[in-house]
Amino acid sequence: MEAPGSGELAAPLPEDMRSSASELYVASSTLWRPMTVPVCWENPALGNDIHRQWVRNAVARTWEARSGVRFAGWGACPPTSSGIRIAINDEGPHVKELGNRLNGRAQGMVLNFTFNNWSPDCRNTLQYCIETIAVHEFGHAMGFAHEQNRPDRPSTCTEPAQGSSGDWAIGPWDLSSVMNYCNPNWSGHGNLSATDVQGAQLTYGIPWGSLGGDWVAAQRGVLGFGPHGRVHSGLGRRAPPQVVSERPGRVRLGVAGWAACRRPGSSVHGLGPPGRVRA
Repeated sequence: MEAPGSGELAAPLPEDMRSSASELYVASSTLWRPMTVPVCWENPALGNDIHRQWVRNAVARTWEARSGVRFAGWGACPPTSSGIRIAINDEGPHVKELGNRLNGRAQGMVLNFTFNNWSPDCRNTLQYCIETIAVHEFGHAMGFAHEQNRPDRPSTCTEPAQGSSGDWAIGPWDLSSVMNYCNPNWSGHGNLSATDVQGAQLTYGIPWGSLGGDWVAAQRGVLGFGPHGRVHSGLGRRAPPQVVSERPGRVRLGVAGWAACRRPGSSVHGLGPPGRVRA
């Protein structure tokens, strides 16, 4: 992830802090099923408990609040574990892979809480940088590639493709996506765009609390792909009618986004410093 203005993928902030996003370019094979994903910290310390809470809060108010995904645990990592393992280090925030390819991978996600070496300007806006980067990197952890990697990006977006690309484009290219390095607001200031929300709901379902249901019922109704590219849930409900099959091996949705598929030789995703997105 690049810091704001840096040109790398990361949460929008200083120049070397940018990392991941949605509008959505999705790596469909990397979506988590079931949708409760374990999260743990590899090197937590008493002095960064508030920073870790900022990360958790940022993820809760964005991806969890607007879709059916849930991140659980958030304690210290045992020697081996499933799910997303986060290391805290003063370097460019990033993920080593997209989506479920992070499952159990040591230092699969790296977040920065001090910014002494990388994007030092973030020391002046510490909470903002940490939360914005967290939203971007957890977008990658959900399987969302960088928006500027999409083949339909306009010529006005000059940021180079970074990290793995997707195989599922949801809706039109979205300048405002938290996953877009060309977003004039660094990673959308950590706020999902309308299309980010649509893409998250098409891939992980809607927040079940909004239907009066509970999370246990939601987990029994995990979304899955049916025949002819249609999306169905385990509860027998069909997804919105704009989901259609274009041709074998490719599904086009009526909202922005692409599901990410791995591109050889390009696996690290991160956000650049404020002003530049990297991931």
